[in-house]
Amino acid sequence: MRSWMQIPALALAASTATWLLLALLGTRPASEQSVHELLPQASPLVSVSTVPLQSSMRIDRTSQSPKISLHGRNLVLAGDSNDERFFRFFCRRLTGIFDSIQYISEIVSPLAGEYHGRIRWPGAARIMACHDSGRNISAIFLFHQGLYSLPPQPEWYAGFAKRRLQSHYLAVEGKQRIIPTTDQALFIWPQVVRQLLPQRENILLFQSSMWDSFAVLEGITGTRVSQMTEAHEQMTVAARLSRRNLTDWGWLDRAAASLSAFRQGFQENGLEVAAVLWRTNANCPQRVSEGSAIAIPLNGLYAEAVQEARGRLNITCTADLLKHFDVQRPDQCDKHHVTTPGHEAYWIALSDCVLLPEIT
Repeated sequence: MRSWMQIPALALAASTATWLLLALLGTRPASEQSVHELLPQASPLVSVSTVPLQSSMRIDRTSQSPKISLHGRNLVLAGDSNDERFFRFFCRRLTGIFDSIQYISEIVSPLAGEYHGRIRWPGAARIMACHDSGRNISAIFLFHQGLYSLPPQPEWYAGFAKRRLQSHYLAVEGKQRIIPTTDQALFIWPQVVRQLLPQRENILLFQSSMWDSFAVLEGITGTRVSQMTEAHEQMTVAARLSRRNLTDWGWLDRAAASLSAFRQGFQENGLEVAAVLWRTNANCPQRVSEGSAIAIPLNGLYAEAVQEARGRLNITCTADLLKHFDVQRPDQCDKHHVTTPGHEAYWIALSDCVLLPEIT
């Protein structure tokens, strides 16, 4: 049976062979697909476009809940390597100490069942924590591997993940594997916070962008972004992404499930949740060779989807990095990462939602 997350045949200005290659990125074996399914459809979901994708939606970013103070609370940030880099910036600014971060690679979970025992994070995904005792603030960074880690995992995500299994995925009792973000939020992250942070109210900050976008990109090209040829780059340029893609891939449903699990996991473990925040993604990278033709349109689509569904997602506030860091040039990015001005913008975006301490 076809997964509801299958990438549809892409209507690209390419040869028939390229069409067949891209159509095979679905979740069923090629032997189970008809010839008709391997050809461009009359109304493709990702189609040829010679005009840059522009959003027709005007986002109201002014409707936010009152700010909540970070004083006397924990900030729990679940994200990717952009969040990891910002976390370093955040802790250094917060504490005034360059080397204020504690790095944690392993915990022992007391839970019975699938996630019992020794849980280990590889270096690229290790936990980071910092504490400002003077202001009574603690913060922790937790790496997660995107919304498509949730079952049913699309075949193209599985391929993307396997290429990074050793560098970015957790091991439970020595066995490294793809653990859905929802399972991490329900069963693992609460144990991390209980063991490493003070027991008090938590502000949860979540995002999912880069690991989703680059999984899509590699599903289209069949290769790592760092290994793209000019032909691969043209495939990304010719692909037109729309809101219908997010629907077909179940992106918003996965976001809702992840946020619900994040909140539920904390509450069921006696950890009080004061607020749930979402971060949008800045438009890095800026070069086609680094994935901009896929990442930039998807950043806008993600932001629109979350803004429209804020009530359903039960988000307290949006930390809108996309708005605050207006990226127009490649030198504003370090490939898919924002640079130091982007970290400043992230701080400002977070301060739209949280009363951050005055830094002198």
